[in-house]
Amino acid sequence: MTARTGGLLAASAPALNAAAQTSAAVTTLLAEVAAAVSRLAPSGWVGAGAAAGSQARDVLGAELRRQGGATGAVSTSLRALALAVQEAQAQVAVGQGLAATAGLLLDDEGTPQPVRLPVEAGADLYAAGAGRAQVLAARARLDAVDAAVAHALTDLLGAGPEGGLTTGASAAADVLAAEMVPPVPVALVAGSSALQVGGWWAGLLPLQRAALLRGKPEALGDLQGLPIGARDAANRALLSQALQADEARLDQLGPHLLAHSGLGHNLLTAERRRVLAQQKALLGVQGAIAGPGRQLLRFPPRGDGRAEVAVGDVEHARALGLIVPGMSTELDEVPDIAADAATVQAAAGAGTAVVAWLGYDAPHVRQVASSDQAVAGARSLDADVRGLRAARTAGGGTPVGAQRITVVGHSYGSLVAGLAAGRGTPVDDVVVVGSPGVAARSARDLPQGASHVWAARAASDPIRFVFDAHRFGGVPGPLPRSHSWFGPDPSRASFGGQRFLVGPGVTGHVRYFEPGTESVANIGRIVAGRYAEVTH
Repeated sequence: MTARTGGLLAASAPALNAAAQTSAAVTTLLAEVAAAVSRLAPSGWVGAGAAAGSQARDVLGAELRRQGGATGAVSTSLRALALAVQEAQAQVAVGQGLAATAGLLLDDEGTPQPVRLPVEAGADLYAAGAGRAQVLAARARLDAVDAAVAHALTDLLGAGPEGGLTTGASAAADVLAAEMVPPVPVALVAGSSALQVGGWWAGLLPLQRAALLRGKPEALGDLQGLPIGARDAANRALLSQALQADEARLDQLGPHLLAHSGLGHNLLTAERRRVLAQQKALLGVQGAIAGPGRQLLRFPPRGDGRAEVAVGDVEHARALGLIVPGMSTELDEVPDIAADAATVQAAAGAGTAVVAWLGYDAPHVRQVASSDQAVAGARSLDADVRGLRAARTAGGGTPVGAQRITVVGHSYGSLVAGLAAGRGTPVDDVVVVGSPGVAARSARDLPQGASHVWAARAASDPIRFVFDAHRFGGVPGPLPRSHSWFGPDPSRASFGGQRFLVGPGVTGHVRYFEPGTESVANIGRIVAGRYAEVTH
């Protein structure tokens, strides 16, 4: 970080806080004097002098209270300014540090300096731009707070004995409230990089982070780049709110069910069934995160109800896996996917974490021949992986580049994994089981390389029939044998990837994550990077 170049950014937050405390003490003193003045009514004093004295006492008390209100507003404004300066200094420092990882030295104005710094190993390509954007945003926000404080203090001098004071005090209180619970920048909500989100969070003051988690969990739960602990806290709050809303809705429906009959009763009964089903699914998610080492990384209840449950310490794990489930997976199946994640994590061993990743709206049977949901899911998976990498930096976890990430796709989820890998999602290994294809002609077409693309399929898995779908007219035009709508069979040697055994315990389409099977043992070995132990 460079030296302060002057201006408000160079101000001392402790000095501003000290001035605010002095103003607050004056406010208290004036209130005490005003109370003492109100008691100036000597017993037995009557007549014209007494009336004039009473009037003077009231005028003096009102003026003291007005002055106390003014000094109180000054104290509030100074507190807001102190918070703004402290936050801006932290944001600028984080932005400068972020840019420095990419070799760019910035001054406090965000201006690049002619000195080039060494680029850190594993530095993000966008770190320089993200760091400069953070410095500029911090300066702009500080200027905005300064202008708001100036406006509030100017109002204190406004016309009229009360009007200006009331307006100024209210404006000062608004500025302080906005600093205590700062808004999430619109640019972040609109889709800034996870790197920018992590930098913004790192630059907030502890009391601001706590206030945001309490007051605005809906703005944080799905914000890629936040530390895992922050996202977990926000999403748990959202889950609690959703459960409370369902309970309130059921209480509301009860009297109406008793009061209606016929069609109205039937409609209310259907609504009650819907709410009960949703409540059951939410309670399942709550149960899935109840165990030790569980974290709720996503809970925006929209669509079919997406959720992501982590097993293990994601931020500090040396190896991370993400399990992407297949078609028709909805919120009520999160406990099962979380159980699969726990099984894989146990097989991977110490120092690993696995995420049950339902971060997309999985297709239903009638949609499964389309890649639309997979394309959308791949975009979401790409954002999540980049967010998890950025979150380690924001949360002080495993250094950038030190954590290996494996995506494990089952059934239609393997298409999501393949599309994500093909678009450059930074994962080290791709594992697919029971796959209908990964939208690649061969393992060599994926950026991870053939030696890091793994596939397996049980002999009795009915997914094998999709590779002959052209025989039944399901695919327009002729296709080579062993191809589906989504490309060749990745479990065949001709695909060119690494094949592994699933063992005799895996039959059908859904048992690849069964505890004790060779399948889950091999998946765990790949997640952990113990390639030599994988059985072929």
